[in-house]
Amino acid sequence: MTVHQVPAPKLSSIQEIVRACGGASRVAHASRGSGREITRDAVFKWYRNGIPEIHWPLVQSLLPDLTVEAIHIANRCTSRHGGMSQALQAHNAGDVAA
Repeated sequence: MTVHQVPAPKLSSIQEIVRACGGASRVAHASRGSGREITRDAVFKWYRNGIPEIHWPLVQSLLPDLTVEAIHIANRCTSRHGGMSQALQAHNAGDVAA
């Protein structure tokens, strides 16, 4: 019998990333004891402001296949950074760091 690995889902928004982590409460709970504890309400602010870089290791511990580039792209899709269409246009044009 062959075991097939399911590829990691494509996560292009903060909402999708948080959902894949198990939700805002799960992210907040996972931060306990890390020295960088966050609240559930703080996680919900990520939807507007993006995931702070200081919390990227926490998110990646919950989603090991999630790359730094994917978090960066999702952050650029927040309203604070011009919204989804502008960030995806920049990414598709190869201008990820702009």
